[in-house]
Amino acid sequence: MGVGVLERYEIETFLTLAEELHFGRTAERLRMITGRMLARLTP
Repeated sequence: MGVGVLERYEIETFLTLAEELHFGRTAERLRMITGRMLARLTP
């Protein structure tokens, strides 16, 4: 099992979601639509 490397935008998205605890507010804060934000978090 290999360890993947996270891109900066993936870390930023995850940390923002952890702070907001809300997908919509996270997307708004990152200035993107919710679908695109979710795509950043899924493999």
